[in-house]
Amino acid sequence: MKMRISNLSEFTRGLEFEKEETAKLADTVARGIATDICSRVIFDSPVDTGRFRGNWQVDIGSDPTGELDRLDKDGDPTLDDNIARMKTGPAMKPIYVVNNLPYADRLNSGHSKQAPAGFVERAIDASVKPFK
Repeated sequence: MKMRISNLSEFTRGLEFEKEETAKLADTVARGIATDICSRVIFDSPVDTGRFRGNWQVDIGSDPTGELDRLDKDGDPTLDDNIARMKTGPAMKPIYVVNNLPYADRLNSGHSKQAPAGFVERAIDASVKPFK
């Protein structure tokens, strides 16, 4: 295959534009997947007081630390806060979805009868499945 390039600067500008558009698309897809994961883990979380459900945190570019002083039995306020954070975070940075409560691993291991073991992994698998 032969290609003739007559204007190298125009070709380079075109490549730069495509690079920027591809990065925007990748960022949009990553935020969509992260939103889906966040929604699934929040609503699949076992609920007693709502502390565990209310402690799901999202950040872009840095791993959230600490615990939140929030009780959320419903899940909608937690999801709304995290979606807002995902909309305003910097582009093309890692997206973290975490729950820093000390018993989070035990709940994901099946400690609660309300949520089967591995509910976090199932949320991730279900969210990325359309892209495999």
